[in-house]
Amino acid sequence: MSQHTKPWPGGQSARKSSSKKLLPAADGKAASDGDTLHVSQAIRLVSCDTPESHYPSASSAKAAQSKLDTCRNRLENGDFDAHLPKKLRDYLLKRLTKNAGQEQIDGANRAHDAFERMLAKRLVNAVTQKKRGLGVLPAGEVIDSYGRMLAYLTPWYDTKKEKLPPKNDPDRRTFNLQMVEEGWAAFFPIHGSLPSTRADFDLALKAARLAWKKKRGVWKHYGANYLLGYEFRMCVKLGMPYKAKTATSAAVTAKTLCTGAFQRVCIDATGAKWKEVGLHGFWEVEPPNRLWVWNDDIATARKQLPL
Repeated sequence: MSQHTKPWPGGQSARKSSSKKLLPAADGKAASDGDTLHVSQAIRLVSCDTPESHYPSASSAKAAQSKLDTCRNRLENGDFDAHLPKKLRDYLLKRLTKNAGQEQIDGANRAHDAFERMLAKRLVNAVTQKKRGLGVLPAGEVIDSYGRMLAYLTPWYDTKKEKLPPKNDPDRRTFNLQMVEEGWAAFFPIHGSLPSTRADFDLALKAARLAWKKKRGVWKHYGANYLLGYEFRMCVKLGMPYKAKTATSAAVTAKTLCTGAFQRVCIDATGAKWKEVGLHGFWEVEPPNRLWVWNDDIATARKQLPL
């Protein structure tokens, strides 16, 4: 168990939930009575991050590779030298291969299929074959800038009809944890939406370290230098077109692209006392030991995390 004495922050954060509204139900039946509303709501699993297959401007292997190649060229020709440290540039270049776009899409499809298998298996009672509900545990920020609910998902056991598994039973895992455990998602804990207890965080951290060590999931298929989902998004942003300033929009330059691509501070959670490695230092931390803090939330995080 943790040696630090600061209260575990869990969902605490200085950041506010997005003001984007929930969506009405697709069947048009918005309200059943005066105080109940049916909604169709996208949910983003928190603390885990799978490869991307529908990222804007990079939703096909060809489009993704084009953006990654542009990013690679800029890293090689010096566009970002003044804005990104050399070791970070070298780290990214090692992962920006000629097949990185296709591997990103393939990895996303494999992760999707794995998640579908988990849902099909765990949302059905193996004895009665009756379907279970889905438990949704909202995280601290609740709704992100894309209008998605941020949450942990788990099978819902109706204890009137079936026995709840013991606390440490694998059947009690969240789907978030299982995706990390099987290597289909990188551990991606963000301050403000962390597991509710330090024990739960440590459980996920242990699972992530084991998946990395055993090279499960995406690492089994594509190797240790696989471009993780959040790294892919960084590189796509670095590969977006430059634009001159106009009367209605600001210029898009190498500097602004770098600022937009790196908005989270990385925390190295390897030891008992964690270490802040900054916006550009994540490359020096093994993937399972990375914890993230939005740059505008770092002052709050410094008071709450064992730094």
